[in-house]
Amino acid sequence: MHRRRFLEGIALVGGATGLSGLLPKSGRSSWTVPTGEVPPTPAKGPLRILSSNPRYFTDGSGKAIYLAGTHNWHNFQDNGHRLWEAGDPPPVFDYDAYLDFLTRHHHNFFRLWRWESPKWTDEHPVSLTKYCQPHPWVRSGPGLAADGKPRVDLTRFNPE
Repeated sequence: MHRRRFLEGIALVGGATGLSGLLPKSGRSSWTVPTGEVPPTPAKGPLRILSSNPRYFTDGSGKAIYLAGTHNWHNFQDNGHRLWEAGDPPPVFDYDAYLDFLTRHHHNFFRLWRWESPKWTDEHPVSLTKYCQPHPWVRSGPGLAADGKPRVDLTRFNPE
């Protein structure tokens, strides 16, 4: 599934409603549920704080909804963070495999991470130049940015 289409689907159903209602509708395989477990169900509406226990959310059903997910720095952009080898362009993140992993482990939440710098170095490993893409704005110039690529045009959104 294309990353942007997936994120637009989330926006249509109210943001952080989780994966449980989105994955089967988007053409992906149905949930695999081990014997004896209750299958996940789509949220009944947007999540809000559960009045009886503000440590949890509810979807309006009155039941607590526990958000569980897996952290990954690369889930919104392709980037070289934490990799021991880097390149430009950075390795492409396997978004389908990530969604399959979340589905297989019954996760219903993930946070999207985005880097602002298209090129940087950090201490993991020391002095290795890292790259990430895409960015919200088109890189069309005029002129070149510090990374040697065309400057960002802040008046034009990048549709990628």
